[in-house]
Amino acid sequence: MSQLKKLTYNSFYGVVLLLLFNISTLYSQGPQPEIEVTIFTDVIDTDGNNVVSSGDVVNFTIKAKNTGNIALTGISLTTSFTGVDNSAKTLSTAVTYTGSSGGSPQGSLSIAAGGETATYFASYTFNSAGINAGGVKLSISALGSSAPLTNNVTDTSDDANDTDGDITGDHNVIPAGVDLNSVEGTKEFSSWVDKDGDGMMTVGDEILYNITVCNNGYQNLKNLVLDDGLTDSNSRPLAYTAPFTPPGAVFQSSNQGGISDAGAGNGTKTGTLYVGECTTYQGKYT
Repeated sequence: MSQLKKLTYNSFYGVVLLLLFNISTLYSQGPQPEIEVTIFTDVIDTDGNNVVSSGDVVNFTIKAKNTGNIALTGISLTTSFTGVDNSAKTLSTAVTYTGSSGGSPQGSLSIAAGGETATYFASYTFNSAGINAGGVKLSISALGSSAPLTNNVTDTSDDANDTDGDITGDHNVIPAGVDLNSVEGTKEFSSWVDKDGDGMMTVGDEILYNITVCNNGYQNLKNLVLDDGLTDSNSRPLAYTAPFTPPGAVFQSSNQGGISDAGAGNGTKTGTLYVGECTTYQGKYT
């Protein structure tokens, strides 16, 4: 085969493969309508007893996000609000639309900026009936359309608390009589950096620790301060490696974005630790 024929042959099949790739890509990236509903809770302790009791107010913030790749319209929400014992209950403030991240009208969500999010609000004030029912639970279902189809997009709300083992669609449950505040912290060895390459843990090597703090209570927490101690085998205090002052664990990330270091990059922590939110830090010792 001549060089020209080889070139023509290869070019032809190269074009065919490129077309097949593009067709496959377009097919895989076709309309994928999705919506995700998450409910965030925050209990206001009106009597200051740190227990869910009569008179306490539960604020529900509902987020409906377009997680697909096509605009959604005709979005409606259906609310299920009962006692823990499944007896019928009524919200003190019904689910109310408060706005969206992209400015779309109520009932519509665009795909701009990674998916538009609509926000709704509801509340419940505990009375004796709510307490006697063992507390209350809320679930919300969303129904929407993606043209040319109608009512083809659905989701059932999740409670934003993945520490309970359910990460897809569980009720927001507020039991009566439980403590409002609960924080869980874990600290684990992450890795050892053999700086001198001698295969032994010696002076100058680095030890990294991962620290996770989760709000598994029922109330948002502010002014989070991480008081993390590092000691040797004789319980003598050790200092984490700088460059930040004072030496301490450095903020890494948060799964809900309530806590951040405000871009400082030096371990400063600002914001609110939402119910169900986990934030991670890293400590380094040399």
